[in-house]
Amino acid sequence: MAGYNQQKVNSRQRFENFDNWLTSRIGQVWLNTEIECLNPVLESIFGIFSGVCTGGSGSALLEKSLIHYPFFVSPYTINHSAVNQMVCDLCCWPVESQSLDLVVLHHTLELVTRPHFLLREATRTVSPEGKLVIIGVNPWSLYYCLQYMLVKQYRLWDRIPAISARRLTDWLTLLGYRIENICYGAHGFPFQDMFFKKIFKKKSQHGLSGYFRYDFSRLPVGAFYIIIASREESGMIPLKSCWRPIRKRFKRPTVIGPTTG
Repeated sequence: MAGYNQQKVNSRQRFENFDNWLTSRIGQVWLNTEIECLNPVLESIFGIFSGVCTGGSGSALLEKSLIHYPFFVSPYTINHSAVNQMVCDLCCWPVESQSLDLVVLHHTLELVTRPHFLLREATRTVSPEGKLVIIGVNPWSLYYCLQYMLVKQYRLWDRIPAISARRLTDWLTLLGYRIENICYGAHGFPFQDMFFKKIFKKKSQHGLSGYFRYDFSRLPVGAFYIIIASREESGMIPLKSCWRPIRKRFKRPTVIGPTTG
């Protein structure tokens, strides 16, 4: 019991560090880049209910979403969010199975101590043909490999155990999901902010602001990745049987009484 409580404290501390990092200047650049890459995906997903599991400052992730009733899932209350919130244990959502049209995991697999349980719980709530979007840190990116060589203000929020996109695709395949697309973003992060700010500002004036975000979105060396998966299980609608009972189709045999001579 003491070990479980210690895991909850460590997980909460990670979420708080992630929230504070997103409010910083370099965190805002990271978040805006993710939103620009995520908006084309959200504009093609329709439905009624969606759940977003994030650290706190990611409330702007759904600004282009077409889902009518979104809500956030978090282990603690998000004070600066205007969207409905659900505060619960991330490994046990109080949500009915196969009831959400869209589920977004925004860096939460790196924040929790048991990512397998969180992924299994998130996939449980997705409806048939629903979408699961996972945003994570790419461990094979130049930015992640050079963490301890960068200035502190340009580092990530914590020493996170990043999970590769290839491993996540294996997990999702075992859970019955079909991988639709994997894209990578922020290939030049944070070097465009450190050294090439004037060059990128000049490119943005000529309509080339997405140079490092979209031209190389297929190269698996971006600072983060976005996985779009859909549930392959088809829904079943119970129908009333149109067959009549077999006993009504046959008449009762006629019994001939004995004759007296």
